[in-house]
Amino acid sequence: MTEQQIQETLTFFEKIGIEAREVTFEEGQTSCVPGISCLGGTLKIDRALLQFPGDLYYAAGRIAASLPAERPDLDDNPSPPPALEMAAMAWAFAAAEETGVGAEHVFHPSGYHGQSTALIEAYRAGTGPGIPLITYFEMAEQYPRLTHWLRPSS
Repeated sequence: MTEQQIQETLTFFEKIGIEAREVTFEEGQTSCVPGISCLGGTLKIDRALLQFPGDLYYAAGRIAASLPAERPDLDDNPSPPPALEMAAMAWAFAAAEETGVGAEHVFHPSGYHGQSTALIEAYRAGTGPGIPLITYFEMAEQYPRLTHWLRPSS
């Protein structure tokens, strides 16, 4: 992703209600993905540690797919509950499509256990993991077009 795409991504996140701040992580600080924390429901980004800017979409998806009351309690567990993991991935694909960043930046070859290409194909076909959850969470009626970028209270 280019610097302009990163800035446009952060602007999109702010517009939909996901706060993003640039910070410097303390030595040894854990994060949900390298250089990105979603602790407390706010994206915190350490550019010096950011390896794959497309990971911003997945981290934002963890925030977006959480219930509003649960967002302040989010942590950086690298293995979140499976439902949150799948919903975050489905959200990330939809957001990348919406912003025009391209799914290949989000589902990069260094992540997703070598299944990046298969995931992109599944989401494009409307069969990717987490799509039923996004619908159940009342965030989409016709995936990948989301009607709500943040999971409503329900």
